Amino acid sequence: MNTSMALKIFRDYQKSNLKPTTTIGYRYLIENFEEFFGEKDLSSISSEEIFQFLEILTETCSQTTKRHRYAQIKAFFNFIIMNYEVDLRNPVDTPMMKKTFRFPKARQREIISKELIDEVIFNSKSVRDRLMLELQSKCGARIGEVLNLQCQRY
Repeated sequence: MNTSMALKIFRDYQKSNLKPTTTIGYRYLIENFEEFFGEKDLSSISSEEIFQFLEILTETCSQTTKRHRYAQIKAFFNFIIMNYEVDLRNPVDTPMMKKTFRFPKARQREIISKELIDEVIFNSKSVRDRLMLELQSKCGARIGEVLNLQCQRY
């Protein structure tokens, strides 16, 4: 299957099954991919060519955009493989490309100890602040929720 035909199928699928904003998000990539690879057969596209294409396409972009474009190309090839060309190998799914476009490891947030929270509450000067901090820590309420609380009399 050639690139133009595969991209047409992918566009048609997107129009009928995905949100318009998703389709718009893919448009830039699809247009450039078609221009870069033209009528070339999908099975003849190598990982190095895809990598070169991504480097050219995203040379002035942030790392997040580079990862996003990589994920879009990977989704395109996975769609074609799953629905039309089962024997095609995904050229994007290589260790080199995974390493280049991988997501950063999530940092674990520092959790404040219960003792420190109790000390902050105890050292609060006003009753209002103490009450707000108690509600936040004990109920898990956010500051906006606490500020919106209203007292009702019965």
